[in-house]
Amino acid sequence: MKYNLHIIIFSLFSFIAYAKKSIPQSKHSILYHTHPAWNHSPQIDSHGFLSKKYKLHPGKWERDARIGGKYGFKSKHTKQLKDTEVVIRQVPGDGNCLFHSLSTALSWVEDRVHLDFDESFKGSKVKKKHKLWNHDSHDEQDITCEELDLHARSKILREIAVDMLKPNCAEEMNVRKPRFLRRKRKRSLFLQGSEFLRPEELLSVACSQYDLTGEEYCEQMLQDGVWGGGIEIVALVNYLKRPIHVFELMTMYPKQRTKKRKRSRNDDDEDELHEPSPPEFRLRRMATFGSPKYDYKEPLHILSADCRFPDLVPGQQASAGNHFMAIFPQKKGSRKCIKNQPFSMSDSNPGVRVRSGGVVRPARENSTFSRRDVLARYFYKEKEDKSMNPLENLFGGKLSCFLNRKEEEVVEKDVEVSPFDQIRNWCMNKCNDLKAGFQY
Repeated sequence: MKYNLHIIIFSLFSFIAYAKKSIPQSKHSILYHTHPAWNHSPQIDSHGFLSKKYKLHPGKWERDARIGGKYGFKSKHTKQLKDTEVVIRQVPGDGNCLFHSLSTALSWVEDRVHLDFDESFKGSKVKKKHKLWNHDSHDEQDITCEELDLHARSKILREIAVDMLKPNCAEEMNVRKPRFLRRKRKRSLFLQGSEFLRPEELLSVACSQYDLTGEEYCEQMLQDGVWGGGIEIVALVNYLKRPIHVFELMTMYPKQRTKKRKRSRNDDDEDELHEPSPPEFRLRRMATFGSPKYDYKEPLHILSADCRFPDLVPGQQASAGNHFMAIFPQKKGSRKCIKNQPFSMSDSNPGVRVRSGGVVRPARENSTFSRRDVLARYFYKEKEDKSMNPLENLFGGKLSCFLNRKEEEVVEKDVEVSPFDQIRNWCMNKCNDLKAGFQY
C-alpha cells in the first residue's frame, strides 16, 4: 500500500522530473484585465468555465487499496461516481496553478462563492479571518478575505504547505511566525487509507528527484511561480483537515453495437451497424488524499490534466498532467447550474439571503422559497421593507422585531386574519397569561 502511494506522489511530479538542482518555475504571467490568463479557447467562457460537462470514473487502484470510509471502493458514493457530472474551471497557468485551483475550490466549498480572477477585484467577504504577518514590523494584522484576491490566497496556501514540510532549524526558533504557520512539527502527515508519513520522509520523496536538500527545496518552493505537486497537496490536507481528491484525464471508447431490424421477404440486407461513437474524455480518480480520516468535511476536487485540454483530441493527451484545474461536482438530479452562481458579495443586494458569509441565492421575483423562509414570513407583516440587517438576512426575513420584542401594547389594525394567524395569536396569548400567573 505504501509503495502504491509513493507511485501516486511520483506521478504528480513525473512531468517535471527532468529538472535537476532546480524545481521548474514559470516566470511569465498574463494579466487578466487585458485578456484571459490562459490560452483562448471557444470551449472556455470569460470566467474560465468549460462549456462541456464531464463524468467521473473510479480508479483501478481503489479495489486493492481498501481505503474505506465515505469514499471507499464499496461505498455508495463510489458506486454513483460514474453518473456524477462535473463542471471544470480553468485557472491561470502562471506556475501557481495547483494553489489557484485549490483556492478556487475552497472558496466554493466553504462559502458557495466563486472567486473572480480579475487582478483588480478583491475576493468575497467571509466570516473567517487570516492572520497575516508583516515581516518588517513582526506584527500580526487581521485581514479579511475581502482584501484577498486569487493570488493572495494562493500565496497563503503555498506558505502553509512549505511550513508543514519544512524541517526544524535552530534559527527558526527565534523568529516570530504568523498564527496560521504555528503548528506541532512532530506529528506525522496523513496520506490516505491508513498510511502516515513523517514530514521529513515525505520531503525526501520530492528532494530525491531534484538532488536537493530539504532546506533548498522549501526555499525554492516559497518562490512565486514554482510548480507544486503531490507533497504540497498532502501538506495542505493535514492543515485544512479536508480531503483533496485528484483526478486525471482518461479516454473512454464506447462499445460498437449492432442494430437489429425487421426484414421483409425480399429483403436480403444484413444487420446495420451503428457508426462507432467518437472517444470521449472521462475524469479518473487517481488519489483520495485525506480519506477516510477527514471525510466529515466536503472534499476539494482538482484535475491534473494536459495544458492543451480541452482543445485536445481524446487519446492524444500526455501520459502525465502538467496543469491543475478546479472541479465542481454536480449532484445527480440537481437543476442548479454551478456556473451561474454569484462570484462575489459585490453582486449581492439587500434582498439576498446570506448564510455563513456566502451568497446562497439571489432574491428574484416569483422565486420559490425554502421552508425556513416561508415560516419566517409569519413573524412580520411588512413584507416590502427593504431595510434588513445581517441577522435578518440569515433567516430570509425581518425577524429583529420579533426577536427583540419588548412588552408593549400592540395596536390592532383592521386586517384580515387567517386561521393560522388566529391559532398562533391564541397560543401566544395563553403563553403570556401563564407567564403572568394566571391559571386555567
